[in-house]
Amino acid sequence: MTNFLLISPRSLISVVVWVPLFLHAQTYTDLALDLGISHSNDASAYWGAGVSFADFNDDGLDDISICQKGQPPLFFQNNGNGFDPISNWVIIASEVKSLSWVDFDNDGDKDLFLTCYNAPYHLYRRDGEALVDISTEAGLISTSNQTFGHSWGDYNGDGFLDVYINNYNYFDGVANQFYENNGDGTFTEKGAELGIDNGPNFSFQSLWIDFDEDGDQDLFIINDNDSPQALTKISQNVDRLRS
Repeated sequence: MTNFLLISPRSLISVVVWVPLFLHAQTYTDLALDLGISHSNDASAYWGAGVSFADFNDDGLDDISICQKGQPPLFFQNNGNGFDPISNWVIIASEVKSLSWVDFDNDGDKDLFLTCYNAPYHLYRRDGEALVDISTEAGLISTSNQTFGHSWGDYNGDGFLDVYINNYNYFDGVANQFYENNGDGTFTEKGAELGIDNGPNFSFQSLWIDFDEDGDQDLFIINDNDSPQALTKISQNVDRLRS
């Protein structure tokens, strides 16, 4: 430890400040290539893309999924010593912005949800080793919105995960969307009805979290700083958010 003597010229009061003589920080080593992961995002992609760490094959090891522009997402399965790429699992040519693995139907395996920029979003049900696009039959019908992030949470406590979708569509007048899980493999859009569609905005991402620890899920919405509304806002999950 060492100390510095600080003297204020106005009050002539000395202050002793104790500062550690040696400061230590964690260091990190890039192991991507050593572990079998080689990827650089397309420089023309609009404001980057998302990545997911999730054990999509339920072997107890976290796998990696990476969004791309104009190509299907990249999937890397963790083998315990590195990662093996999985090819042609999802065929899509849009600019994928975010993805998540989630068991929306409570059947014990993880399903895949993708949002895309200027293209519809997609829900894929896990059927064995296959991923089947069930977006239309599930009621998740979107046009080509400028969709960025999304988040899943059980807002009404019925045991089924619901999904909130962020659209960067202020000029087009497109608000965010919220789909309530009906528990039968389908969803119903209720964003405007529940007052949580956020209006037309430059909306990036959202998060379900019980910020006030009252036992239910609250919604945190992240908007770009060009938005005419607040950069962030919280909608409390009170009775008006329940069906």
